[in-house]
Amino acid sequence: MGTIHLTKSVARLIALLSISVVAFATLPPAQAAGAKIGGTCKPVGAKATVSGKALICTKVGSKSIWQVKTTVKAGAVCKPAGAKATVSGKALVCTKVGSKLIWKVTTAIKAVVMKGVIKIFSATDLSGAGAFCGTDQLDGARLAIQQVNDQKFLGGATLTIDSSDTATNPQTAASLATKAVANSSMSVILGACVGSEAAAMAPIVQQGGMPLVMTQSGGPGVLIGDYIYRVTAPQTSYFYKGLAYMQSQGVKKYSVIYNSANGTTTQLATQIIPDNASKYGYTVGSTSAVGYTTVDYSGVISKVLGDKPDAVAVLVVGAANPTVVTQLRQAGFTGPILGQQGDDAGTLKPAGAAAKGVVWTSDFTSWSAATPTAAAFVLAYRSAYSADPTSFSAEGYDAAWMIARAIKAAGSGNRQAIKNGLATVAATGFDGAEGRLKFSGNELVLPGVLVGWNGTKEYAVK
Repeated sequence: MGTIHLTKSVARLIALLSISVVAFATLPPAQAAGAKIGGTCKPVGAKATVSGKALICTKVGSKSIWQVKTTVKAGAVCKPAGAKATVSGKALVCTKVGSKLIWKVTTAIKAVVMKGVIKIFSATDLSGAGAFCGTDQLDGARLAIQQVNDQKFLGGATLTIDSSDTATNPQTAASLATKAVANSSMSVILGACVGSEAAAMAPIVQQGGMPLVMTQSGGPGVLIGDYIYRVTAPQTSYFYKGLAYMQSQGVKKYSVIYNSANGTTTQLATQIIPDNASKYGYTVGSTSAVGYTTVDYSGVISKVLGDKPDAVAVLVVGAANPTVVTQLRQAGFTGPILGQQGDDAGTLKPAGAAAKGVVWTSDFTSWSAATPTAAAFVLAYRSAYSADPTSFSAEGYDAAWMIARAIKAAGSGNRQAIKNGLATVAATGFDGAEGRLKFSGNELVLPGVLVGWNGTKEYAVK
């Protein structure tokens, strides 16, 4: 075969084409496709490179977006919260744990056909200082359980609830938790309402592998592990609404009365109120502590009124609320009073007209249902109990429905399965009596509402 001789111009053209092909072949896919972090993409699993960073097309909710490629395995960091992945047949969800987002296994337990009875153990305050919360919490939970069973939400399985009284006694709460852990027929605990009781129960259930879904129970030492969830948003996250309202009413100076034995009221009195003084334009006078057993508040009230405050923050618990409010009015104080969620559940009824002008923040009021699900709950509760639901009954209702959803997600009433199911439910959220429920880690997050007392009943403050 003869030799082919190329002209210099043809040879140069071939060389240029070769360089162009190589350059195009090595172009980062992201530059060719216009990919960017957070931008939409397709198909899921596609890969690209931007500024030296490897990206992968990831399904997040209903969208597919470019994310920085990271190691996807249980315990590895991730983002955003709620992202899902499957590794070696295990479903993972990006979950907030403490201050970090990490991949957690959500379906490690093989689903089974559910049948028979799944028992919930209620350990809550039915006779002590927190009974105003515990009794309503239990009523709300019972309504939810009835609905779960009537709807056959769990297929062939049904829920039952056995209740015991903690009586505002941490030792009793700890003893009941120990018995529940030892009783293999019990699948999950619903309770408590009081922070000191919940803190006593928490290490027992966490070590014993027993899921605990509680309401209220603010303060330290409660949310200590992955078996424990709280279906109450912390008051500290929305108490500012009350401060903002008081600012609109011209309040420039507060005095404070608070229960120092309660973690939430202590935090509100000693941190939230003083820390927000400059933001909402007020000063803080005397701050006086009382306990659960205090009956006569005359000495404290004399001290408080001696500061000549525009408003008094009354941050006490249960029956102490109408007592303090009444004694304040009897002592001549006519200004506004800022309370806290303990004023819910008709607690102020014994004070009657004397409590007119008390406002407080809460996560629910039946007078302003936030969603169709919340409105349906109000109607169902009124039908069942011939009474208006309180925030505590709404929380108990949502706690029981969260348990039911966790069981359904896991496909089992096994304790470990319920724990995994709770993680799944917390990651996705659900519509409940309190509105659209979202969780940060193991704790509910809600915007809160402002509630007032008009002398005879509660109303939503606009």
